[in-house]
Amino acid sequence: MAVIAIAFAAGILASAYVEPLLWGGAIALAVIVAGVIGGGRFRTPALIAGAMFVLGAARYDIGMEVPADDISRFRGRVIAFEGTVASDPDIRRDQMRIVVRADRALASDSWRPTTGFV
Repeated sequence: MAVIAIAFAAGILASAYVEPLLWGGAIALAVIVAGVIGGGRFRTPALIAGAMFVLGAARYDIGMEVPADDISRFRGRVIAFEGTVASDPDIRRDQMRIVVRADRALASDSWRPTTGFV
């Protein structure tokens, strides 16, 4: 079970820091080597670990996708935005924070529909 978790975590790390072609080739090579050297004994565990690695990498990539209309894409160009409060206020000693779900943003003298949180 630990091997599955480690392979999944390694996929996440590889996806965050290495180009997909490099980690894809490395995992394919590792699965082939484990299958050839270990014979039938290591083939199935190597395939499972390889699959978990790829799933971890895919999970990271999916989580990092930002929609085209996300307010973060307007960074530096937003003059104002409108939205709805999405969380209860977090009141501290010298500050208060709230999360707002952006509905539209004023950028370059025109209002544009947006998504995302501020």
